[in-house]
Amino acid sequence: MKETIFYRLLAIVLFGVATQTRQLTGTLIVHGSITGSSPFSFTVPVTAKVFDRATGTLYVGLDANGGEFALSKINRCASIPLKFSAIALTTATPPLTDSKINFLTLATKEGNPSPLLAVASASFIQQVFALTTDGETQQTSGTLNDAGGTVNSDGADTAGVVGLAASYNEIFAAVLPAGGGTFGDLDSGIAVVCINRDKSCPPKLVGLTQTAAQAGDMGIKAKRLDSTIDEIKITGDSDPTIIGSNPVVLYWDDPLQRLYTGFTITTIESAKAVVVGRVITNAMQTCTGTLEFSTIAADGAITPEPIPADLREIIVGDVSPVSTAFTLQVNQMKVMHASTGPSYLIINGGNQINGMENTSMNKIFALPLVDLRDNDGEVAPADEAIHGTLAKKDAPLTNFKFTIPAATPGDLPQDPTIAPAGTDYFALVGDSPLPIDPTNQPSDMVVVGDTVYVSFNIPQDNTNETGIIYSQALFDETGKIIGWTPWAKRAFPFIAFASCMNPCRVKFFDVDAVTGNIWAVAGDTGRTVAVNTWDQGSNCSACTANTDQVSLVKRLNKYFCCGCYSVLDLDAFTRGFSGATADRYALFGSNNKIAFTRISTSRDGTASLAPQTVYTDFSEPENFFLSTLPEHAGCVTSLEYSRQGTPVATLPVTFTDQPNYFFAGTQTGLYVFAQPNGSGFPQSSLTTLDLPPFSNGVWFKAENIVGSITSVKTIGNNLYVLASNSSKTEPLKSRLYSIPFAATVNSMFPVGTTPTIIAETNVGPSFASTAYFSAIQIISTSDQNDTEQVILATNNGLFGSHTVSGVQTAADQLAAAWSIISTTDGVFYTKIAGIDPFFNPTFAASAIQNPTTSWPTSIEDQRFLKTFDRSAIHQLNGTQDAGPFNFVPANFNALSDNPIFRTLLPTNHFWTDGARRFFIGRRPQDPASVNRLISFPYNVREWNIINPDQFTLLDDTLNTVSAFYWVKQIGASGILMTGTNHGVLGLE
Repeated sequence: MKETIFYRLLAIVLFGVATQTRQLTGTLIVHGSITGSSPFSFTVPVTAKVFDRATGTLYVGLDANGGEFALSKINRCASIPLKFSAIALTTATPPLTDSKINFLTLATKEGNPSPLLAVASASFIQQVFALTTDGETQQTSGTLNDAGGTVNSDGADTAGVVGLAASYNEIFAAVLPAGGGTFGDLDSGIAVVCINRDKSCPPKLVGLTQTAAQAGDMGIKAKRLDSTIDEIKITGDSDPTIIGSNPVVLYWDDPLQRLYTGFTITTIESAKAVVVGRVITNAMQTCTGTLEFSTIAADGAITPEPIPADLREIIVGDVSPVSTAFTLQVNQMKVMHASTGPSYLIINGGNQINGMENTSMNKIFALPLVDLRDNDGEVAPADEAIHGTLAKKDAPLTNFKFTIPAATPGDLPQDPTIAPAGTDYFALVGDSPLPIDPTNQPSDMVVVGDTVYVSFNIPQDNTNETGIIYSQALFDETGKIIGWTPWAKRAFPFIAFASCMNPCRVKFFDVDAVTGNIWAVAGDTGRTVAVNTWDQGSNCSACTANTDQVSLVKRLNKYFCCGCYSVLDLDAFTRGFSGATADRYALFGSNNKIAFTRISTSRDGTASLAPQTVYTDFSEPENFFLSTLPEHAGCVTSLEYSRQGTPVATLPVTFTDQPNYFFAGTQTGLYVFAQPNGSGFPQSSLTTLDLPPFSNGVWFKAENIVGSITSVKTIGNNLYVLASNSSKTEPLKSRLYSIPFAATVNSMFPVGTTPTIIAETNVGPSFASTAYFSAIQIISTSDQNDTEQVILATNNGLFGSHTVSGVQTAADQLAAAWSIISTTDGVFYTKIAGIDPFFNPTFAASAIQNPTTSWPTSIEDQRFLKTFDRSAIHQLNGTQDAGPFNFVPANFNALSDNPIFRTLLPTNHFWTDGARRFFIGRRPQDPASVNRLISFPYNVREWNIINPDQFTLLDDTLNTVSAFYWVKQIGASGILMTGTNHGVLGLE
């Protein structure tokens, strides 16, 4: 009982922000050394940050003269008003209070609620520091030694620390040689500093000690990492040169127990821009400080190329015969442990085309890693050297992990953007380069769950985006990444800081997957820290001279006070938009009403990849249009757009004009938005909402479809309509219709005819014992979106079509080739969440153009009492053809063996961006008409979550409603919205 009360209070504190002054849309400024009405948090810029997932605490380090706020923290449970706590000791020796914090990281392990902070500062560039997170205990390493000196002698004093990472037991510092220069010069390396703790409970920090990092050498020195070591070149080749790598990219991965070091390297022969490190431990599993390196990829795996322009293997290269110099670059680096099991090295950087620097800074890659951990997380001694290195890209998974290292040419992923275009699209995060010039790079990169987020601290123009965007991994039936969603949706409000110019740049950020909130540091001054929060809509008077602007959330709530039941987001990658219209839209459905909203416009006028100008004033008729359905149409529970347009096979891909429609499903039937004469409108006619086809559009009823509409889906081939109906002569019937598109409403839905039925309840052979269809999702498509398969949720299992030529060709139920998906027989599935259909215009032959991953929801019996009062979320992955479709992982409720995660509260809606997960569910103590918004991530171990039922989001804003219907990220606005019985709420 006490635990439940604690979590309820925690949730109220987390989201109870109504009493704090909101800036712009809904973001809250977090006060630091500056308080009051100032738009700034600190007197000096933030220079470093780290987020502790186990405790939900954001730590920041400041520039010089930050005082006691030089190190500061804010917890997700902080009281209102939000304010950083200063944790830089004024009594410490030496003090960090007025020194610039160059590097800041955590010395911790997965799920540990008591981490330490590891710090490197500008005033003490030869040392590293460790602090307790309350700032009450601080230890320093003293001056670190470089990697030089004879065997068994100490190294010389380093000229400075240029990179930092930490494990629970060690701090790893990239150190310059004593004579200075850049990392990579002779005698630079990785210093290992043991974190000394006493034997108290919990153990206390008592000191830091640099170790003898080189095996067989008792001298206190760093592990050598310069141009002489074998791990950065092919054996026998001349020495490459590491250039411009101050700072060095260091990343410690706790699950793999590996240290990854990335840098910029140039050579005329061969190079490897990442080195893998492992710490040799003793029998007591305590720090010994000996560091061993492994080559990121075996020499034999690197494909020799005649000229640098042909190098495509991303972070490794071999030019043979010797030619002009080439450069490999690693700017940022993380490790992703996918929900399906395999691990990937996430790299920002890659191959510098034609030997030119800064031509791959706008690319992010996912490279498969060898994972040889057993069930206890141990690695056999014989496997230590290859564990954590690059895996053979097309090898089958063993226990859902890559276990075969790359060994021969063709084993390593290749950059598909380098001509001639390749096929390793799984390796290119976002399925295209970032929407910035290749000479720029992200300001920050965060990997959470199955998602890569990036931020930009550059002014927006026609070629450079700003703010925060993300890409989500898609999986095949075995659990491998098969593709990525495009870099499209922002995760943070487009206008977020009162201190910045519109739109806002972001210097640092992090994602709290427990609450769904995002912390961000403004990029213009670096002095403002903000967090987004739920609101009911606010004007943008703080961000513009026009105080009459009306936000999207507020405008919708003016008309939808009785409920918003559905949403349709048509973002930058909507099929048919490319080359036809510059505008992007979102539709919202209520009772007999549908609001059309114009969210953004492509800055270059056409291309989907171009940066977006986001609209903030929805009082303008060009941005907001309220349409009314025919009388008694009822509540709009589903929305869709036809996504018509034949792709033209040029790069970038454009589309020819074809007739298009909007569709609305209600309990009384299907309605079609078309031109007054009933014809469809070409996508090129979609402009502002005060002009046709919006202003003169008419809603027609599709008279030949009978019943209540459950779902409407398309990716641009056929329209799939799921309807249910009952009558005096016929019991409840569910039917799935497949309808080809036509030039007019009458020709598409001819009166007096019955559309093609490809699934019907109580009709054999597939559905003879099935009484109800509840949801559909398009899951599997081939190249260019020309075939597709449908997943169908029923009261008697989950079914998939397996039509070899695509289910859109099926003329009846038999031709659809339905078969039940393994392990689902007899289970009632109520919903199927999915990713919006997309079309990436970058590659004419991209392997995956639509989602292969979806999330069915089932009804579960928690205690085997036949009450069936619980739910479970499953992750279903498909292929680009007719199957198979598999559940990977087996339990998507949570990464946990705890039986409390076997089922969830009764859930009727689920949304995820691959990292944040929102559930709409009902608690036992609430009336049947009341449901709640719930949030928690998949990896509950990492985030230290014990019970999912206790993560209901409660605050003054969310408590104003009793029913939630949907959750959705809305286009480029950066707003996560939810539909409720009183309109909409926005996480702004």
